[in-house]
Amino acid sequence: MIDMIDIHKIMNEESTPIKNEFSKKEMISSCSNIVIPRFFNLYLDSLIETQENYSETLRTNWSKLLSDVNQNKEQLSDIICGAYGISKMGLDEQYLNLNTNTITLKNGDVSEVNKDCVMVWAGCPTITQLSNLVNIWKETLPQNRYHIEQISGTDGKGKKLLSNREVEDYIKYTLIPKVKKQGKKLVLISKYVGARSFSVSEIATEFLWYDGGGIEATKQKISRVLTGGKLWNGDKKIYGNVVSFSFDPNREETSPIDEYLLSESEQVENSELSDSITRVLRSAQIFKQDEYGLIIQFTQDDEETYSSKLVNSSSLLKVAEAGVNPHMIDENDNDIDFVELTKEEQNEIQKSFKDLDIKKSVSNKEKKEKTTKEKSEELTSYIKRKKVLQTIVKRSIELSEINNLESDNMIEMLDMIYQKGFDSEVEYEVGVGTRTIKRWVSQGAFNEKLMNTIITNYNISEKKYEDSFGILI
Repeated sequence: MIDMIDIHKIMNEESTPIKNEFSKKEMISSCSNIVIPRFFNLYLDSLIETQENYSETLRTNWSKLLSDVNQNKEQLSDIICGAYGISKMGLDEQYLNLNTNTITLKNGDVSEVNKDCVMVWAGCPTITQLSNLVNIWKETLPQNRYHIEQISGTDGKGKKLLSNREVEDYIKYTLIPKVKKQGKKLVLISKYVGARSFSVSEIATEFLWYDGGGIEATKQKISRVLTGGKLWNGDKKIYGNVVSFSFDPNREETSPIDEYLLSESEQVENSELSDSITRVLRSAQIFKQDEYGLIIQFTQDDEETYSSKLVNSSSLLKVAEAGVNPHMIDENDNDIDFVELTKEEQNEIQKSFKDLDIKKSVSNKEKKEKTTKEKSEELTSYIKRKKVLQTIVKRSIELSEINNLESDNMIEMLDMIYQKGFDSEVEYEVGVGTRTIKRWVSQGAFNEKLMNTIITNYNISEKKYEDSFGILI
């Protein structure tokens, strides 16, 4: 995400190398297609409160709703109606509050969320369930006003549809002209096809119909709505709307939008994560539901509260795990073998090895077998390095405890543990000592800024807890 404050700074600094290479007019022109993200984290308080009374196995979330789409047809239809502001007999108020058609900005002005072309990312477990979901959308939205299109590689019955490479041209040059000619609006529904290398500026709004998920996958999906250019009606695209429909009772810690903003913030060149989050939030608009169900933009106080929530969120660990960089460690680094992995982590490595699918050919069988072996070894080495780094991330708070919470900086913490003679405790917890971990940090295998924030937050929370019991640290 581009911070507009940085753009203005670059354009006004005479000493900046970019300034010498490009004129101010050229730099302004290069930013003309930047799309401002609008993020909507919708709260369904009544549903979440109801779910808290259920056991874990009975609680509703997207995985369960989409595991058997036809069985949950009524609830899914209600969600669609609420999202589009469509009246329906018996529609509960909690679904009506999903309506983002009209939103209120900071200055009190009322704006509309463009839904001429919407892309729905649905966490369906199979293509068959995705097809069933598409049918529910077709039954719920008026067919004379909306065209619903399934975006997938197959139809779930073995029939090939579109590859990821073909889907962009099909939508831009075949589907959109046809739907416009019919005078309809468009809804694209996908599980994952179109998440990468897919640029269609007409997509103005995205619905995220899943809980959790991989951070990198979420970043790819959200980026689809940030393609600059022309909207459905030909106007210049200014905003890209991302609406998160999360029904997980623990949604505050699993929101895809939360994790996206954290991931973007960690890439900002700044030593403090809280400052990075503030800069990212300046480049976007965040909305919430007020006590009456209206969608209103965050005030400055809201942004500060939200920033604090993100910094202290347990999602930091998930982002840090996803952000490790196995490529920065030499595949022949023998210290990798000493890190103790859980049985589950070891099974994941073995599964990745078995899932490697390389076609064999009788004519060059020897060559293919060699390729299979080499690629299998390469993949296994990469997965193992990744799991090792993620294990260290998970155990970073244990390392801070070994250091008696005396440093908020990862490198300094490792040095202090070493100087105190507690290296054997680190080896017991992780499998390698502080010198090895420090070397990997220095090589760029971890996001150091994010790790420092995790350690800092843990130290603060533990000290508050101990102080509440009168324990002197």
